[in-house]
Amino acid sequence: MATDYFNGGGPAKITADHLPAVFQRDIKVGLTVALTNNVFNAYYTAYHAMDAASIHWAGTRAARPFDDLRWKVISDLKDAAQQSSMANIRVPLVGVRMFGVGQSLQDIFADMNKNGGRITNDEWNGDGNIKAPAGIFAFQAQMLARGSEVARCQADFNKWQQNMTRWKQGEAWDSLGDNLTRFGSFLDLAGPKMWAAFGCTTQRAGDLNATAVKWWSLGATVKGFMDSYIAIKSSPNQQRQLVAEVAAFVVSKTPVFGDAYAGVIRALPQAMTFFEDYAKRNEQAINALYR
Repeated sequence: MATDYFNGGGPAKITADHLPAVFQRDIKVGLTVALTNNVFNAYYTAYHAMDAASIHWAGTRAARPFDDLRWKVISDLKDAAQQSSMANIRVPLVGVRMFGVGQSLQDIFADMNKNGGRITNDEWNGDGNIKAPAGIFAFQAQMLARGSEVARCQADFNKWQQNMTRWKQGEAWDSLGDNLTRFGSFLDLAGPKMWAAFGCTTQRAGDLNATAVKWWSLGATVKGFMDSYIAIKSSPNQQRQLVAEVAAFVVSKTPVFGDAYAGVIRALPQAMTFFEDYAKRNEQAINALYR
């Protein structure tokens, strides 16, 4: 029975004999295998990153916005997996290769599902060091683009935190709704793309995943406050109670909130070399076993 890798099954995994001849003949086929499997793991990890936390937050104020954010993350991840890159494509009948619009990561998953876990399409791309299925590089490019968007949002997030601090210190209650709404817009923009950081590290992968999930959880809590504020904006007494809750949250969580976001941001610059470096380390480990 085929595994639906695109919808979270797996993770997908290949060995050299699962690749077309164009890769098997290459002296660096071990790098191709390591790179491909790492991309598969990054996709699977990102797809399921919020599963446990979603169960944890069930029944709380954050449950609905957290579940909403979870599906936005998965939707953005799938969108990245559906994007194609330029690839080295063989022209039918004549065997000549030319560059053109190639496969996506979703295409690779579909190929594997159809062919018992093997990749049969021999389109490829390369960076001068590693030759790999074109969809692998396509997904890598999308991950880097999304990671850059998250990083660019750091200034907006910092500004929001500063506003929240000033609001609390000055007890400017009238601006509470505006500050919460502003964060809701920020969360919708940056939150779904934060999965991109998951492919940026190896040794700290578990720590980074936990950091991102912590940030998503805190963000969903703020969004929950925003929804509550909108629901009771006509009731001064209920507003005062909510203000007290928000103030307590800001005092106890905002520093952690900022640290969690910064932790994700610090990992993103590593993305440019992560996949290649990871593949090299895997190849070195493979070579050491067979000396």
